[in-house]
Order: sequence, then C-alpha cells, then structure tokens
Amino acid sequence: MEEEALGNQGLSSFIEDAASLFASVSSYELQLAHLLGLVPKEPYQNLFQFRKPRVVIPKSKAQRGYIIFYVWDVQQNSLSRKRDYELNNYNTESERKAFSKQRKDDIHNLLKQGYHVDKAKVIPADLIKDKICTLAESIDRALRIKLPELRRRTQFSYKSTSDDFKSYLERIGKASIPPIYLKRRDVLEYSDYLITKRKLGAKTRNNYFSYLRSLFTVLELREYIEKNPFIGIGDLPIIHGSTHKPFSDEQIEILKKEIPQRDPILWNFIQFIFYCFLRPAEIAQLKIEFVEWDKNKILIPAKISKNRKDGRVNIPLSMKEILQKMKLKRCAKHLFIFSKEGIPGEIKILDNEMTKRHRKILDELNFSKQHTLYSWKHTGNVKLYYSSNKDIILIMKQNRHHSLDMTYNYLRSLGLEINSSVLENFQL
Repeated sequence: MEEEALGNQGLSSFIEDAASLFASVSSYELQLAHLLGLVPKEPYQNLFQFRKPRVVIPKSKAQRGYIIFYVWDVQQNSLSRKRDYELNNYNTESERKAFSKQRKDDIHNLLKQGYHVDKAKVIPADLIKDKICTLAESIDRALRIKLPELRRRTQFSYKSTSDDFKSYLERIGKASIPPIYLKRRDVLEYSDYLITKRKLGAKTRNNYFSYLRSLFTVLELREYIEKNPFIGIGDLPIIHGSTHKPFSDEQIEILKKEIPQRDPILWNFIQFIFYCFLRPAEIAQLKIEFVEWDKNKILIPAKISKNRKDGRVNIPLSMKEILQKMKLKRCAKHLFIFSKEGIPGEIKILDNEMTKRHRKILDELNFSKQHTLYSWKHTGNVKLYYSSNKDIILIMKQNRHHSLDMTYNYLRSLGLEINSSVLENFQL
C-alpha cells in the first residue's frame, strides 16, 4: 500500500509538472509520442537506451507491414519491443514507402531525445488536448486564429476553401491523420483534383492555395507541423481575357448614353472605377473625408484596400468635375459617398448592389457575360495607356501596384504591347 501511495504521489507530481514539461515540446513531437505511447524524459533523467527503428514489409499482401523499434520501458527496466502499423492506412506502395521512411526518421528522433515508456506517467488527455489533433481539427484551429484579422467577405472565402479541403481529405481517408503527415505530394494531388475533376480555373485554384497556405503558416508557427506543405508550390498561369473584357469605343458610346439615363448614380459609381482604378468593394466603403481636395488625390485606407496598405490615386480633371457635380463638399465628411439611398449617407451601399444594377442594364443591351462592372477598370487602363504615351510609371501608381513587373504583366494580360518601338530608334 505504501509503494502504491508513493506511485500515485509520483504520478500526481508528474501531472502537476506536465504542463510546464510539455510547454517546451512541439505539437509535432507530441502528436507522434502520444500515438506511440511515449513520454519525454524529465530534465533530471539521463538518455535512455533504444534500438533504431526499421521498416518491415512482408512478402505476402495478406500480412500487414509495420515499423519495429525497441524503447526503454521504466517498469520492465529493459528494452521493450513496439510495432507501429500506421503505414497500412496508405493505399499505394509508393505512398506507404514514402510514409514509412518519414515515420521511421520521426520515431528515431524521438528516441534520441529520450522519449521512453513509463506507464506511471501517461499524460491525461485533457492536459494535452490543445496540442493533439487530427488534420481536419488542426485546420479548424488555424481558421479560428486567422478569421479575426480578416474582412467579412474574406472570412467567407477562407471558410468555404477550408471546408472544401476537409471534404476532400475525408474522401481520401486523410482527415484523421496527424497534421504532421500532410506532405507536398498530397497538396499537389489536391491541386490536380481541383483542375481535372472539379474543372476549376487557374485563378480559383490559386485563390484556394493562397488561403490554405496562409492557414498552414498559422500551424507551422505554432509547431503543429514542422513545415508548411503549401510553401514553394507556385500559382498556375492565368489566361486573361475571358472575363472583365474591356469595352470597345463603340460600346463605350452606347453605355455613355444608356447608363446615365437609366441609372445616374451607377454612372457616377463607374467613374471611380474608370478614372481612379478603384475596385467596386473599395468604392462602396469610400467616405467623403477620403477625398483630399488640396492634394487632388483620393485616399484608400488600408482597412478598405485589397492589399491592406494605405494608398492614394490621382484625381484626373474629368473626375474632379464629376466630384464637383456630386456636390460632395456640401456634405458631412464622415458620410459614405454611396449609401443605401445612393447619395452620401450614414450606411454604405451593399458591396454587390452596383454589380447587379450594372449587369441588369448590360443584359438588356445584349452585352456578353465577359463584360462586367470590373471591365471599366480595364477599359480605363487601356485608355490611360494610350493617352499617356504608354507611361508605365503613371499607370503603376494609379493602379497602386507594388512593382513595375506587376504592371507589365497586367498590361500584357490586356493585350497591350509595351513600348518596344523606342528601342528601334535608340542610338548614341
């Protein structure tokens, strides 16, 4: 009874110290140790004996493969044989081979750090539940951490993307694996699935990977995984021109006549897109105070900007005349330029309101679906490109691009040739 009491006392002491002991252990290590029934050595303990793990693949397919290793068992005071059968959860031989190699190395690393078997020191599940989780659960955790820093519309994109990825993982039987075992190969297979099975376009696929890359960075920083498997996988090339097609001169003349008559507020909204290259969602959040009359600029604060940075665009003379006709100087500066009522007000217009109104008019005029409200931004860029004698720096600044390369690529996507004729006459 005395020995049992002492044993319970030791376990109680270990449990009390477990929080601080496991605080320095990464989730990456702890997940595997928990699955194998191992505990880390305490600071006062020496390293324990062990034998290196090895992979055993049976000749008969009817038998299961395993990783065998010998680890020190405190109660037995000797080495104890353990077998890990996790590799059998992978379907193909190449998958099992790749998994087994990584798993064997991971187990070896634990043994070298002093992990061992001590049944008196099994950690209660509630002590480590914040570190032990499945791949699907880890994605949910990353999402909960990430969402507060995102805008509402972006939150929806992150949620829908993570739900899609989790559904995919469930279908292929990997939703319940530890997150440490999601590899680049798995990520690339998901990319192939999105393109070949789901028939998603390159832009949508790239958006999916951008969101997931960000979520797995959250996990990497918190050591749920050792390395972000989405890092290093580049975007797919995007073939531009199928959507948001610029309007031709003839089409512009038609719309200049029709839209102001049918919806003058929409026409004012369009001017911000055409002249200032602003996005519809940004215009919906513009306030009168953002118009810097003395500097002849419009401020786009980081809180409403897509790239999360403060930016300014020039107000062309034609746009300044439109702003004056809107009589914004007579209104309170804190008001939204476009409210629910269409005029400056306290409550901003819904983000998609103008898109719907614009689409309705285009449909009535038999315009193709390739033309959208966003087409005015591309149309404005085409017009500025030629009217400015192909001034790339000016176009870069008005678009708030962070580099000339970004502007070059954008202009090429619109079918515009960079001014190469200058080189023909370039001489000393």
